[in-house]
Amino acid sequence: MDEHEGLYVLAANDIFALLDAPEHAKLTAFVSFYEIYQGALFDLLGERKKLFAREDGNQNVVISGLTEFEVRDVGTLMGIFEQGSLARSTGKSQVDCCVRSVD
Repeated sequence: MDEHEGLYVLAANDIFALLDAPEHAKLTAFVSFYEIYQGALFDLLGERKKLFAREDGNQNVVISGLTEFEVRDVGTLMGIFEQGSLARSTGKSQVDCCVRSVD
């Protein structure tokens, strides 16, 4: 989480550089932050709301009700990571970041 050379910052710099390219104009990045604690899922950006993992029709695991935020730059992304980190318990956390078309 180092603000200059941490893995998240370096990866985010690369992702946003790619998203700035004209051929990716229809793509937008979103981030969510959840925690697995004592076998349960909690939304770290949504007031630690308890979440449930479900399987969709394509046999993909989907976390129902997970809060997502659109992010357009590294500073905003790192601010969201900081907010989620403050809500953590002890245990393992998962950060999800995705890029998808906004069609």
